[in-house]
Amino acid sequence: WTKLKGHPQRVRPEDVAFIGLRSTEEPEDALIAKYGMTVYRVPEVRELGISTVVRRVMEQMKDCDMVYVSFDVDSMDPTVSVGTGTPVAGGFDESEAKQLLELFADAQLVRCMEFTEINPLLDKGGNAMGTTAFRLLQNTVYRLQERLSRRNLL
Repeated sequence: WTKLKGHPQRVRPEDVAFIGLRSTEEPEDALIAKYGMTVYRVPEVRELGISTVVRRVMEQMKDCDMVYVSFDVDSMDPTVSVGTGTPVAGGFDESEAKQLLELFADAQLVRCMEFTEINPLLDKGGNAMGTTAFRLLQNTVYRLQERLSRRNLL
């Protein structure tokens, strides 16, 4: 975290937030604690509400030049995230993931988003994960287009 291939630090650990964690290993937990990274596990997200969590994260990031969102599909429950390498029960359903992504797409500081961990070779449901991820991506792009068109940036 302090040096990547000899380059100076670009992302401060306190500017990292994990939303939707369920299964972590001891070394991961140690790094998160050591560097003071923010973690919202799925039960906490459900208790606080997705909009509250996104609002808190964006407040935490307010001094950043920009925010990069990496959406890992294995944050979703295996009932909807079948084509991923690390399925863990108790994850987000599709509507929760959609709401989370929409709120980030609406946030002015968010400049980039990626979708990760989609693996069709592991998808026992044909291409169910790819189809779900595409729906989420399509909806997110639509929200981004709305935000940018309101600002006359498209």
